[in-house]
Amino acid sequence: MNKFVISCILLLGGVAAHAQTALKINATDPLLGRCGLSVERRLNDAFAAGAEVDVLSREVFLEGSSWFISQHAMKRGIVAEPFVRWYPAGAEDLSGVYASLGGFFGFANYTLDEPDQLGRHTWSANGTSLHLGWQKCLGRLALDLFMGTTWANDRYPSVYVEATALYPPPQGLRASGGLRLGWVFKAAEAASKP
Repeated sequence: MNKFVISCILLLGGVAAHAQTALKINATDPLLGRCGLSVERRLNDAFAAGAEVDVLSREVFLEGSSWFISQHAMKRGIVAEPFVRWYPAGAEDLSGVYASLGGFFGFANYTLDEPDQLGRHTWSANGTSLHLGWQKCLGRLALDLFMGTTWANDRYPSVYVEATALYPPPQGLRASGGLRLGWVFKAAEAASKP
């Protein structure tokens, strides 16, 4: 997993070095037991595109169906979230109010506290999100606040379902939001330097 994270950082950093791009961490992800890194690249005057990669590593509670015992498990995996952003006032310097449409694909394995001999326990999910946000670039620093809604289709191991305490619901429509902090790379500035 560590090799994957390092590879993602190097790949995203390489992309960021060649265009007007923001490289950001999700400051609210640690509250959900994950770590996220995203890249956003300006495409033209109104649009930007990018992706976020989240690494999951947290303890969860799995509720068993019928005679299977409920138990704690460690969930480890990855979620990839490509997105497109529309800046109504223009994407100059990647600042301003935006609307973002994205999708996500996630995969994880559960390591059960009490193995049940039923084979490998995996989780997968896919879905879409619609967010409204405001991004402010202070020089090269980026502050990105967003909120909106996410529709998720989660698939759990056959005899278990992940328990959540009211939020977020394990399936369907849910609220989402957060704060990203990052660094903006500006190709135009780099080209103007002697």
